[in-house]
Amino acid sequence: MQQLAPEAPGDTDRTDEIAALNDAARTGSLPPVQIRGMAGFLVSEAVTKDVHAQFIERGGRFYGAYVARRDPATWITDAAIFSFEAENPDPQVLDWYPDDADGH
Repeated sequence: MQQLAPEAPGDTDRTDEIAALNDAARTGSLPPVQIRGMAGFLVSEAVTKDVHAQFIERGGRFYGAYVARRDPATWITDAAIFSFEAENPDPQVLDWYPDDADGH
């Protein structure tokens, strides 16, 4: 398996990116995508064309949505979360494993 390394001695700007790619290669999974100015991260494999799943954590809660990577108007933002919470003061909490709601 080929390991990635910084392009030049002392090039540490890409260290986290390189580590994520090496981890992804070892586990057979794709690394998350982080975009400057976007909260959270995207799943790197597109749902379709430019549409990706975005995930963000705020205040101990996790939010997700399908967004257009190249259209910031579709991204999850703090304003969108505040608006959602104002309209849904007691939202249904979704469990990753519904049969085990206690997290065990």
